[in-house]
Amino acid sequence: MGEYNGIERRKHPRVEYPPGKAPRLVIDGDTYPVVDISERGIKFQAARQNGFNAGLREVSGRIEFSDDRSAEVEGAIIRVEKSELSEDVRVVIFLYEEKAIPPTRIKTEQAFVDGGD
Repeated sequence: MGEYNGIERRKHPRVEYPPGKAPRLVIDGDTYPVVDISERGIKFQAARQNGFNAGLREVSGRIEFSDDRSAEVEGAIIRVEKSELSEDVRVVIFLYEEKAIPPTRIKTEQAFVDGGD
């Protein structure tokens, strides 16, 4: 597969986390590694049997960042991507505007990923 060369539709910059640097998303007491974040979205990894399904199911939780700060989040599941290599899925949440991640936090996270712990 080639790299996507079409028009970028995202409105907000996205931070992609390498292994070992990802924050955690806590939903109903269960913890999941975050794959990437933007101001209005979160992608996280979960086991298939956890029952996450697309279809605008509402979820709320808390992201716990590496600097011991956290952010309350709330939104709707808009996509579930199944892995062909494992039993995991990647779940995408569109965050409600009032629970968006602040741009300053996105910049802090990008600096952390880029090596500026």
